[in-house]
Parts: sequence; structure tokens; C-alpha cells
Amino acid sequence: MKKKNIKRTIELLHHFRCGTCDKWWSVGDAPRSKRSWFCPWCGAKNQYTISKNAGTRENNS
Repeated sequence: MKKKNIKRTIELLHHFRCGTCDKWWSVGDAPRSKRSWFCPWCGAKNQYTISKNAGTRENNS
């Protein structure tokens, strides 16, 4: 029987929280330079910055 290779990819997942409705959502491989996003829940336009603690345990509390 012929062996098949397994393909592996890595995805960078971005998490957002709306400043209007306070709901959150995620986007895989989102462009890092994009700072303006529309909330999929309420439609509000939000400006985002990257958290100082992004990707650290301190940010997960």
C-alpha cells in the first residue's frame, strides 16, 4: 500500500472584541496592517490596535 503524505499548515488566529456590543469574533490569517474592522454581530466599525500582551499568558486572564 502506498503511503500518503500528511500536509500541515499553521494559521495565525486574531481575536477581536467589539467596542459597541462587546461581542467577540475571530479571523484566521487576518492582514496585520488592517486596523479597521466591522463587527459581524452589530455592524459597528471599530478601530483596533494590537494588545501589548498579545500572545502572552497575561492577556488570557
